[in-house]
Amino acid sequence: MKALVVVLAVASMISILLTSKLLHKLDCTRPEVLRTAGITKVDWWIDCVVGVFRLAFGPAGTLLDTRERWTFVSAACAFVWAALASVSAIIFPEFWKNL
Repeated sequence: MKALVVVLAVASMISILLTSKLLHKLDCTRPEVLRTAGITKVDWWIDCVVGVFRLAFGPAGTLLDTRERWTFVSAACAFVWAALASVSAIIFPEFWKNL
């Protein structure tokens, strides 16, 4: 179980780093795609995170190629996994202590 948590954590960190790189690239080359998703600035505040979800699952993502869209999907999944892990650590601390 511990190995699974470590693998998910590493995969999440890698996907967030790749997403950050892609967001900055899109901000330089195609800023209209980011504006369509509601991202005005790549700063990882709530508007930027919501924009990542829009690019992953919304109609704004149709402006991206498949690789770019799957990068945003992996980041959105990483955000969901981190939120669920955080909530479960608060609700079930004994589970996380026994890992």
